[in-house]
Amino acid sequence: MSALVRFKCPSCNVGLKSKEEKAGLVTHCPRCREDLVVPEALPVVPEARRKKTVPVGLKLPNGAAVNAEVSQETANTMAKTFLGGLLVAIGVVLAAWFGGKGKSA
Repeated sequence: MSALVRFKCPSCNVGLKSKEEKAGLVTHCPRCREDLVVPEALPVVPEARRKKTVPVGLKLPNGAAVNAEVSQETANTMAKTFLGGLLVAIGVVLAAWFGGKGKSA
């Protein structure tokens, strides 16, 4: 059984499919009758395996900036680490403010 090539008509955007061995041959769209070439099959990566990337910008104390594209998982980890550090800093300030001086009996 041969694999199918899935593609869209550039004129009317209808979804089409053809046998892999017909790649490079001229065919026509059944909807708009436009002539088109069957493309070669590309390896398909399942959506679940594709890593989404997000832009991340960091400003350093010396004024320099770093911009990068990282995976969504890495961006989430960075956000959790920052939030955890912020909560620790708030805890230290509150402990120093309220718990630093106890009343003696």
